[in-house]
Amino acid sequence: ALAEALRGNTTLIELNLSNNEIGDDGAKAIAEALRDNTTLTTLYLGGNDIGDGGAKAIAEALRVNTTLTTLNLIGNEIGVDGATVIAEALRDNTTLTTLTFFGNNIDSDLQDRIEQLVKINADAPAEEIIPIITSDLQATGSSTLLNVLIEKTNNDDAAARLELLCDQNETIRAAVQSIRNRAMEEEMVAAATRQGYCPWKRAL
Repeated sequence: ALAEALRGNTTLIELNLSNNEIGDDGAKAIAEALRDNTTLTTLYLGGNDIGDGGAKAIAEALRVNTTLTTLNLIGNEIGVDGATVIAEALRDNTTLTTLTFFGNNIDSDLQDRIEQLVKINADAPAEEIIPIITSDLQATGSSTLLNVLIEKTNNDDAAARLELLCDQNETIRAAVQSIRNRAMEEEMVAAATRQGYCPWKRAL
């Protein structure tokens, strides 16, 4: 009932549902409503036993929602899978500027990186964002987060800072180059496929 009301609401700008044990089902209902809601800017969902299923639904909502700026997900049961999907959704989201994620089933490094990614939307200086996300690239999820970062650093300052980090750090340089190479290969395969040629099949 609440989710349905939220879907059509045109006046509410802040909603606090913390510690209501809504679980994945409740999170999915709220996420569905967020797809259509155009007024809510702040949403608190902490302490609600939300797991990866609910996180994935929220991530899909973030891809299309254009008004939410603050999202609190502290103290839930979100694991690496759910957290990574939320990070990937930030490729498309340009409005979320504050994401609070601590107290979930992920390590603090991944948590920090996800929270820092939304600062790109807030036009935070690149020197505040890139070192945190790209440090210790062996951490779980770093490749995905770095990929998102590359796609979102469209301004000259961030792009230049990323190139400087590549020059200074061999691990970062290798990771960035690997991602770019993979993207180039995927584009080449897609172009060849459009022309009716399958490059992975040898002629008999």
